[in-house]
Amino acid sequence: MKPAKIFWGVFFLGLGALLLLKNFADIDFAMPELKKFWPVLLIAAGVIYLTKNQIVRTVIAGFAGFGLAFIILSIAASVYEIPKTIFSNTKVHRGNHDLVSIKSEPYDSTVKLVTLSFDGGAGSYIVSAVDTNLMTLKTDRSNRKFSIRNNISNGTADINVEMAEFNLDLNDTSFANLVELTLSPKPLYENLDFNIGASNFELNIGELIFKKMDLQMGASSTKIVLPQPAPGGSEIRIESGASSIEIIIPQNAQLKMVNSMALSDTRLPQGFKEEGNVIFSENFTGTGDYFLVKVDGGVNSLIVKRK
Repeated sequence: MKPAKIFWGVFFLGLGALLLLKNFADIDFAMPELKKFWPVLLIAAGVIYLTKNQIVRTVIAGFAGFGLAFIILSIAASVYEIPKTIFSNTKVHRGNHDLVSIKSEPYDSTVKLVTLSFDGGAGSYIVSAVDTNLMTLKTDRSNRKFSIRNNISNGTADINVEMAEFNLDLNDTSFANLVELTLSPKPLYENLDFNIGASNFELNIGELIFKKMDLQMGASSTKIVLPQPAPGGSEIRIESGASSIEIIIPQNAQLKMVNSMALSDTRLPQGFKEEGNVIFSENFTGTGDYFLVKVDGGVNSLIVKRK
């Protein structure tokens, strides 16, 4: 029998036997060090081609086939262990601030300007502007906690919200749990900065006035409901992976959008104009208060609507 048939026959037999053994015995095949020995397979292939002894060639081919099966199974087991290594029982504390599932920052009437930085992982996020407090953060489960810093100086609040602890149960398919952030619509937001992973993201800030907003997202479905632009205009920068983005603007708001997405399905309201990669609302004049939106990313679906 040819060594090639021996190799593949033993490979499939070995892989099947090892998988069957794993189903009936508590055996951990995750052996990261084993991956370092894959060049042995190349050595075995060289020996098979160089030697004329049929018995030696057959034996080496059999060992090489079983070795490949074992290495593939070890790599697969190691890849499965990566999320556990990263997330399971993760206890990352940043600073000496309390980690919370529910937290409110009381409204301070002296605060006129706010800068907000929000850094979260995968999940479903809802941000709204209906809070009587300056800010309230809620999560639907206790396995996700946040570090919150609020520094107030000279009428400006600098709020930093950062995911600091996330315990992931790989047997729980609903780990992408809900996070709600509500903001006070009273102050002017100088800068809003959101950095989130794969998620569903609803940004309903139709009552909030801001100057600049940065959204950095992984694969996500995003809905953004915008207010009137701030005096002097509002700038929005969106960087996303493969995602669908829906932007809803007020009836009379002016919009200029620079669309740098690689591939996109773009749907616009009637009367909007496209000039190259730039989109203009039907009432855009280039003067007065308007939204300047810059969108960049991979494969995207972009929808713009009016309220």
